[in-house]
Amino acid sequence: MSIKYKFILAILSIVFLIVGLFTYNSIKEQKKILNFELEKRVKLMRDNLTQDATYTIAYYKNEIENDLASMNLSHIQILFTQLVERESIDGISLSNNLQSVHIFEGIASKNDVDKLSLEETQTHIIVSSPIVLSSKWGNLSIVYSLKELNDEIQSAHKDIQKFVGERIKDAFFSAILFSLFFGVLSYTLAVKITKPILLLTKRADQIANGKLEDSKNILHIDSNDEVGLLTKSFMQMSQKLQKSYTELKNINSSLENKVQKEVEKSRIQDQKLIEQSKMALMGELISMIAHQWRQPLNIISLNTVKLETRALLEINISNDELIAIASEINKQSQYLSNTIDDFRYFYKPNKERESVTLQDVVLRSLSIIKASILDSGIKIIEEYDSKEKLDIYYNEMVQVVLSILKNAQDSFEKNNIKTPYINITTKNRTISICDNGGGISEDIKDKIFEPYFSTKKEKSVTGLGLYMSKTIVEKHHAGILRVENKSKGACFIIEI
Repeated sequence: MSIKYKFILAILSIVFLIVGLFTYNSIKEQKKILNFELEKRVKLMRDNLTQDATYTIAYYKNEIENDLASMNLSHIQILFTQLVERESIDGISLSNNLQSVHIFEGIASKNDVDKLSLEETQTHIIVSSPIVLSSKWGNLSIVYSLKELNDEIQSAHKDIQKFVGERIKDAFFSAILFSLFFGVLSYTLAVKITKPILLLTKRADQIANGKLEDSKNILHIDSNDEVGLLTKSFMQMSQKLQKSYTELKNINSSLENKVQKEVEKSRIQDQKLIEQSKMALMGELISMIAHQWRQPLNIISLNTVKLETRALLEINISNDELIAIASEINKQSQYLSNTIDDFRYFYKPNKERESVTLQDVVLRSLSIIKASILDSGIKIIEEYDSKEKLDIYYNEMVQVVLSILKNAQDSFEKNNIKTPYINITTKNRTISICDNGGGISEDIKDKIFEPYFSTKKEKSVTGLGLYMSKTIVEKHHAGILRVENKSKGACFIIEI
């Protein structure tokens, strides 16, 4: 939207706002007066109805007590019929405490009261009084209808809503008339004010599109006001910009080639470092395979010895036993095969992204290193809450988790931790790996992600594990890898 139409829209908005506020306050005050008058009328009608109810029940109470004293029940029935015929009364009831006498007409009520009482609902007023002969005999209740009062209230509310609607309609037409007048006025002013600015905007667009050569013949604003001064400054800027643009274009052409070469060189170097880091893990992972295979091989050996012993001793073996032993051997053999598949998959070159969850990444890492960790007496705590699938380099992320877990395992051995544990948590797009290995010294905390930095003194250690982990997370996945010292150890946090 151009500045001209923004100016017009601003004027019209102010007009509508003023008319709306004035109309709102006017309607609000008049509605307040009408509601006050309605409340006075309703109160007066309610008071009259209450007085009538009090007088009526007092009169009929005396009549009924006399009739009960003389046992003239037929006369009581006549009194009830007369009362129910009144439009304002919906019902009347008479009952004694022993329920031996119970007479009612219309809507019945059985309020048990010790004195004159009045109960009000949304549709009725119920007035009750005790019937006393020599002692309390029972209760008399008269039910008055509030229909007439409610109808009066509803009718008054409709009149108020009708009045409000008419006032809103009047305000709408007034706003239209004002808008037409001020619209014409604001359009005239907007054209006069915005024409020089639109010319400047047009020229700015040309410059933005690289058309710097026409700057002398585009602008013809000769005024000496702020817009004229702005035009002269703009012309000077345009000429300087054209010169700078030409120089910059030549520089960029040369720089772009250099940057492209450096980026490619950096990418190749990163890939070499990743492979170097992965190969550095080879010896440790071979040791992990030994831990993974130890228990399955023992189980297979025990079952084989069991079969061999029975054969030598000529002890019969049932088909069920034989099937169970064969099934167990097959199960452990399958486990050995899966372990080999996990290691082969980890070392398989894979440059394509895969859609997996962070829980899948952790589980694949644990399938490689878990046996080694447990064999070292380290407890693993796992908490998973990451169902979202992410497009990531699967093997690279497995390498990151393996490096962090191996560092935690080494810290336990270095610091001689008695009851070591690793807590692995995934939540949404985050992996947290925390341990109780004593944490990282503050003087080297900022160096652990540097290439070739290591606290280990073995010659075989490359110092690339955490450096490449940070490269994989932050450069290859645009994520964050950071470390924090907690109360008992270090906590590595991976955010994708």
